[in-house]
Amino acid sequence: MGAAFLVMARTFMGNPLRSLIIGAYIFVVYGSAAGLALAPLVKRFDSPQKSRSWARFPLVIALMLALAVAGTFLVNLCALAMGGLRPKRSIVEHPFW
Repeated sequence: MGAAFLVMARTFMGNPLRSLIIGAYIFVVYGSAAGLALAPLVKRFDSPQKSRSWARFPLVIALMLALAVAGTFLVNLCALAMGGLRPKRSIVEHPFW
């Protein structure tokens, strides 16, 4: 994460135009991907019947936490069903497991 920003920062001093082109490309590619994913939901989120209560924010945070814990639990169950994970080893002695 942040690798694109580091490339832009390194490139900016030598060639600012190239840095801006890299930034624009990343904005267009990743922005359009997020926009396409959210396009079917725009009308649902923009409806006048949506909740205006402050309680929705703690509710969303609690829901996100619960789903993250449930997802972690399901991944662990899948790993156990396939024989479990290998035991922990030092990355210095076994860099590729």
